[in-house]
Amino acid sequence: MDGPPENDCCAVCHGSFNIPCQANCSHWFCGGCIMLVWHHGSALQPCKCPLCRREITLLVPSEASLRQRHENDAEEVLGKIERYNRYFAGRTLGLFQTSRPSFLFTEVVTRTNGSSAISPPCHKGTYLHCNGNERCLRTQSG
Repeated sequence: MDGPPENDCCAVCHGSFNIPCQANCSHWFCGGCIMLVWHHGSALQPCKCPLCRREITLLVPSEASLRQRHENDAEEVLGKIERYNRYFAGRTLGLFQTSRPSFLFTEVVTRTNGSSAISPPCHKGTYLHCNGNERCLRTQSG
């Protein structure tokens, strides 16, 4: 689809689309409106779709928006969207995670034979690391 449905409007401003962008959840927004939603929350996290509450990890401007790029307002908004996509597209690591020192994500583990190893965080997120039989050690009391 080249742009938003003709009878649709932006869910943020409830007006006609200005620099329409489609989110990875398939909802459409004005480029400037969805950037305001992001700036209203944490700049370190992707914003959530105002309609379905899914994390928006990718914003795709319509072809018509890209043709407006030479206009000052459109150039600024499209630049912000490009920056947003660089931070959150793919979502393997967010902005906060890539800017934090790597030692915050690891723990030095001393093995029973006296050697040391670096242990990455557990796949479950709330634990620091797993031993070989998938039992995890808690990082917080609980």
